[in-house]
Amino acid sequence: MEWTKRGFVTGYYPLKSKLEWSSPSLLASQIKSNVKGVNCFHFSVIFSSYASSLGFKSRLWSLEGDDYLKQFGHTVVEVFAPSIRKWVMFDPSNSIYFYYNNVPLSVLELRNCIVYGKCMPSVFFGGLNTKKEDYYLNLYKKLLVTVFLRSSSDFSYKLSNPKLQWGPLAPLSP
Repeated sequence: MEWTKRGFVTGYYPLKSKLEWSSPSLLASQIKSNVKGVNCFHFSVIFSSYASSLGFKSRLWSLEGDDYLKQFGHTVVEVFAPSIRKWVMFDPSNSIYFYYNNVPLSVLELRNCIVYGKCMPSVFFGGLNTKKEDYYLNLYKKLLVTVFLRSSSDFSYKLSNPKLQWGPLAPLSP
C-alpha cells in the first residue's frame, strides 16, 4: 500500500485543477505534479486500479461516518484474495489493514467487530505509522457507522468532471 502514496505530496487540500480520469497512471501523474496534495478517494482509485491490473478483483467503499456526510468520510478499497476466498479491506491513504485471529477483515466484518462489538481487531501498519492502533480503531468506529459500496454507476464518465451519484443515506443494520 505504501507504494500508492510514495512520491505524492499528501494532505487533504483542494487540488489546483480538475483531474483527468482516463487512466490510473495519468491520474497518478497529475496528482504527483500537484503542489497541494490529494485525498483518500484518489489513493483508493489508484490502488484499486493497480490491484485490478494485476488480476485481482477490487472495489471501493465509502465510509460516511457518524455525521452522514456533513464533514466526516473516507474511501477505502476491498480486494478479493483468492487464497483465503474473501474480500480484504485496505486503506491506501494510511497504509493499513485490519485483521482478527490472523485473518484480514472485509469492510463489513470490520464494521461488525468495532461498531457492534463482535470482536477486537488489530491493525497492520504497512507504512511508518506504528503506534497508533487505538487512534485508528476509534476513527474507524466512527467511520463505519454508515457505509456504502461504490459502483461504476456512481460516476459520470466525462473525463475531467466525475460526479458522485447517491440518494439519502441510512445506517446499515447489523
